[in-house]
Amino acid sequence: MLALTLFTVYNALKYNRAEIAMLGLVGAYGIPFFVRGESENITGLFSYMLLINLGVLFLSFKKYWLSLNYLSFFTTWIIYFCCLYLDGEAQLYRTEILFALAFYMVFLLSSLGFKLYRKYEIQYSDSLVLILNAAFLYAALRILFSKKEAGIGSLITLVFAIVYLMAAVLFRKITPQQKFLSNTLFSVGIVALAAFFPLKFDGFSITIIWVIMAVALFVSGMYGKVKLFRFSAMFLFAFTILKLLLIDSSS
Repeated sequence: MLALTLFTVYNALKYNRAEIAMLGLVGAYGIPFFVRGESENITGLFSYMLLINLGVLFLSFKKYWLSLNYLSFFTTWIIYFCCLYLDGEAQLYRTEILFALAFYMVFLLSSLGFKLYRKYEIQYSDSLVLILNAAFLYAALRILFSKKEAGIGSLITLVFAIVYLMAAVLFRKITPQQKFLSNTLFSVGIVALAAFFPLKFDGFSITIIWVIMAVALFVSGMYGKVKLFRFSAMFLFAFTILKLLLIDSSS
């Protein structure tokens, strides 16, 4: 399996063809399902997928083959969530968390590596993987922790919000030319922070907190001249009004 990964990477670079890498990737993902026999080894499968994606990660620093990144990204996460479903009792709880974090880091680097390394501007097509990668990791952690640790969903959401907001501030400072990247990180962080409050609080207190958050975002957007904050504030205001009319008024 290692030899197949190395052979595919070598020939894809040699002939400069993404099609070779994609065909090799499809074949590589299919091998475990043809040779597994009657045994089911989730740890072995995840390790093998991680090896494949490390090969894709290496290619992503050499070539900007977005279709290859998309193929490996969606295939890996689909297989991962299917395995979570099959492992209904979360018997491999810690292993599944570890591999979820590993896949997340690999796809984070592969989606940003080429352009950051060569100092190209991050575009919408790159940020799509960035956003979905965060969503899939969040979903995986929520599923896994819900089976073992009840009531930890709000903490996971808060951690996501803090990490993404801090990363957005950091990237805005060290790479000011990558505005799309920092805006994407800010967007994920703002959504996670807004989602945290309904998980932690209830009733009319959520409405009050959202109003305060929207005002803070709008003021920050005005003084910092950040259009994203102003738009986020308006969306949050609109969502808060809907909640006020549809939920709070009837309770």
